[in-house]
Amino acid sequence: DRGSGGGILRKLMRRECIGCKPSASANAIRTMCVDVFPSKSCVASKLPDLHVRGFTPDGRHLVCFSLNLRRLLVHRYQREGKKGPEHGAKATFDQFFRPVFDLEVCGEGEQLCKSFSACVHGGRFLLVASSAKCSPARGGDRSPAYERVAIHVVDLEHGVKTDEVVFEKDFVWLTQNQGISIHENVLSVLSVRNQEIRLFHASAIGRLVKLRTIGD
Repeated sequence: DRGSGGGILRKLMRRECIGCKPSASANAIRTMCVDVFPSKSCVASKLPDLHVRGFTPDGRHLVCFSLNLRRLLVHRYQREGKKGPEHGAKATFDQFFRPVFDLEVCGEGEQLCKSFSACVHGGRFLLVASSAKCSPARGGDRSPAYERVAIHVVDLEHGVKTDEVVFEKDFVWLTQNQGISIHENVLSVLSVRNQEIRLFHASAIGRLVKLRTIGD
């Protein structure tokens, strides 16, 4: 196998000098991961009072939410150029991440969904969602309904909210991005209650421009 054996340096040399078929490029990259492993480990330390969502796709920002799920807390990895803790030593969250901004996204009575976030325009803008007061389905209703569901657009470079789209008396599955998907910079939102798909374009200035509704 051209991509196996010989260590990471030999694999890199083969990749640069010989290359691989286009259909086999993903497998060639995976063989590199065999030789990439942590050089140190740290004893787990207590996290600050926040919910950790995860990194943005470009790996530059760590997305977190406050405990009351109303504020967006964005951090950046800061290990480069600093001496890390010794092997097996205790480490703190602040040793690895520095706060970038703390932004209140939604008001009283609303909560952000801690398992939903998405990026558009190459990671420039972050999408988060909130909801308020869910009422159970009654009579001939297809589903329960939130008093308010909102999608918020946040500029990660400047730490400001640039836009929001609100759906009143509606139900959208927010957890794990089930009811919202993105293709390039087009956002689709599935309304379970109204049986509609709403399409929006995320503009270069962080605005959500409605394109059309399917099913109305």
